[in-house]
Amino acid sequence: MKTKFRIILLLFSSSLIFSQVPKTVLMEYATNASCAPCAAANPGSQAYLESNYGRMVSIWYHGWWPGSGDPMYVANTPENENRIGYYNVNAVPRFIIDGTLQGYGDEPDKMKSYAESHFASTSPVKLKVDSKIENDSLDVTLTLVVYGDVTQSSLKLQTVIIEQIITYDGAPGSNGEVSFPHVFRKFINGVGGIDIANLNVGDSLTYNMKEAIDSEWKRDEIAIVAFLQSNSTKEVIQAATERKLHSISGNSPNIDLVNKNQSISYPYTITNYQSENLKLFISLDVTENVANWDASIEYNGNSIDTFTVELVTGEVVDFSLNVETEDVPDHIRLSISAKNVGGEIDYETTLKYLVLVKAGDIMLIDDDGGNNIESNFSRALLNDGKDFTKIDHGLLSEVKEQFDMANEYKAVLWNLGDFAPSLQSPDLSWILSYLNAGGRVLFSGSDFAHDIHDVQRSTVGQFFFRNYLDVNYLTDSVEATTLSSVPGNPLFDTLNIQLNSQYSTLPDGVSSRKGESHMVMQFDGTDNYGIILREKNTYKTAYITFGLEQITSETTQDLVVKKIIDWFATPVVGVEESSEIKLTPKNYGLEQNYPNPFNPSTVISYQLPEFGNVKIKVYDILGNEVANLVNEKKNSGYHSVEFNASHLTSGIYFYSINVGSFYQVNKMLLIK
Repeated sequence: MKTKFRIILLLFSSSLIFSQVPKTVLMEYATNASCAPCAAANPGSQAYLESNYGRMVSIWYHGWWPGSGDPMYVANTPENENRIGYYNVNAVPRFIIDGTLQGYGDEPDKMKSYAESHFASTSPVKLKVDSKIENDSLDVTLTLVVYGDVTQSSLKLQTVIIEQIITYDGAPGSNGEVSFPHVFRKFINGVGGIDIANLNVGDSLTYNMKEAIDSEWKRDEIAIVAFLQSNSTKEVIQAATERKLHSISGNSPNIDLVNKNQSISYPYTITNYQSENLKLFISLDVTENVANWDASIEYNGNSIDTFTVELVTGEVVDFSLNVETEDVPDHIRLSISAKNVGGEIDYETTLKYLVLVKAGDIMLIDDDGGNNIESNFSRALLNDGKDFTKIDHGLLSEVKEQFDMANEYKAVLWNLGDFAPSLQSPDLSWILSYLNAGGRVLFSGSDFAHDIHDVQRSTVGQFFFRNYLDVNYLTDSVEATTLSSVPGNPLFDTLNIQLNSQYSTLPDGVSSRKGESHMVMQFDGTDNYGIILREKNTYKTAYITFGLEQITSETTQDLVVKKIIDWFATPVVGVEESSEIKLTPKNYGLEQNYPNPFNPSTVISYQLPEFGNVKIKVYDILGNEVANLVNEKKNSGYHSVEFNASHLTSGIYFYSINVGSFYQVNKMLLIK
């Protein structure tokens, strides 16, 4: 067994051996028993918390709207109101990650994104919670040990009593919920907490407190959550609960961009933080591996998938996760888990990873619903000597911020096949940002226009068709199966295309909206076009109204892709392109939202001349914050974000951007 002991010494003359410790993320949550969106969103939020037990603790406050009779609110009205007001929460369900109000409970992707960005963080302090019930009292001991420099000010040590689950015989509100997790009950020491000042490396502070147990609380479900928070910035520096934990630590990213034919090794350490011995079962789980890459755990010189280890208090075990990519642009999704064996607590820690091959300057988006149609694009690109990065659409929301699209990719090819829904608003916002920075995008799919206009009826999507593709949608059922090249088009002198009938749906038919696009291929005997190009400002688009796979000849498939890629590589007609000019704006800017007026969604575009921390918020006419759209660091360039106001009433709203010293506010109108 490859284990070792690590002895921690407090060096009061300088610093601890370890200046940082693993961080436990605190998610605070606002809900209400009569809130219909809460009933829909809360189970998913709870499931996400459970899947990250050990890395994350939570406190759920109950508000007084839309139902003021929520019994969990009534049980401690002042402190529920105080904490909800502390974060300026004015709608439910809302979640707060480590002291920052982030989003709504029905935004699982945003919750996951913000939480997982914090999982990799460390903290200069460690919190330990011990509690026991004696008669009608709850005795709590908090231990705070300082491992590194604490730079935050106005520190408060907060101790909260929660009930892990409350279940009613019938719904206590109007939304039908009967079970409520992580219910806030009371602040020990009040909402002001304990003032903490002058923390120095090496300090070890202990706090003992006692609290009477309310007769309404279920003793078996009582738990303590403690956290250290800066009252000036609201940042939560560390959190803890009394559960005894082990921890997996390593320096590998949650998402890693690698090369083809590369061997990667990610080192990990598991530490037993319990006061008792610990027996763990460590396992590797590969959940997605289309390209059949090799992945294994290396432990004691052996390549394995699982092993069991016993650790005494303070002992650590080292191992590594090894991945070998191949000459295929693809990805692998996997996780490392450590689970207690034979202990009193059934506790498991899991770290999830995505390894993606990044190659070339062309990105291929596989959005065909798993039908493997992207293989036609892959073949065409390889036959043309082009290297590329392939991304499954399901991964796009996770990985898109990893790429500096405007500077790294000359073209995006979006393979839709016959799959619907074809494109979502977040996708379009991302594509708009890329095109505004001078990008090139090709869409290919037999149901794209029909889905956007007739099924989704997407305001943002139709805006994209009109203004970026210059397309009028004519029909969703072109019966012609042959197309001929339009004289004078920029791709082909003469070309005839024969389509197969592999789909039950027929191709869409389109025409130019303003006459600003190039008609390339026309369906024979009709006024409908099947390939249309657009170039404007510094961007270019191409739209194929059928799937590439529907072209009967592979040679013709390859030719179509090659010609469009070659056309993408040429400058926009009438515009002298300079990478410095088109990719980096000279000034900050916040554009007028489009559409405006809107219902219920609109797109807000903005530009950054340099890297910075961007905050975009929406306020009602009284100045109350109703949405926090962006609160993260962004690269220079052109960006867009969608605002969905389905939960708001009609009226005038204001949206603002703040980047460093730059601040701008615009007005918009919601009409329902």
